[in-house]
Amino acid sequence: MLHNVDSIQDMIGAPKLSGVNHKGYQLLLSQAFMKEAEITRPWVAIGFNEWIQAARWWLMKAQSTLYSDTDQKLLPVQAFTDLLKVSFILVDIFHQHPQQRFWVTEYHEVELLADALRAELQKIQENGYQKPEWSAVQKSDLRLWEDAPPAVSMNLVPDGTDSAQSYS
Repeated sequence: MLHNVDSIQDMIGAPKLSGVNHKGYQLLLSQAFMKEAEITRPWVAIGFNEWIQAARWWLMKAQSTLYSDTDQKLLPVQAFTDLLKVSFILVDIFHQHPQQRFWVTEYHEVELLADALRAELQKIQENGYQKPEWSAVQKSDLRLWEDAPPAVSMNLVPDGTDSAQSYS
């Protein structure tokens, strides 16, 4: 699994979130996702299997609408944001989760998720699809749990730069 996490991170040059190049945006988006993740309880209290189910859900949801605008090769904002949710779970959560040492059957599922995410990110890059602007991602739904109300106010501008700046 570590190879796949490193591969996802290397594709974007990231210490954090896959899909986002600007390190300030990576950190801010990771923090926003963490705030959303902990809406009902601390992230470490959320079971490993729940995280796997969430990552699988967001990946399938993103894949269902990711390439809907094939003429202009623009990725739908929410579909791309949903891919970023998967990346957050794989890169930020799984890598640090305290139940990681108890992985047995979950290890294979995490490998499959990492492979699927890496394949989607490669497809986006290889086929020349444009990622949404950071300002659009800021306004998208960042919830990680479908039944949770929106909680994060996204007024995030790293290093005093313009929030409309592209991060792709």
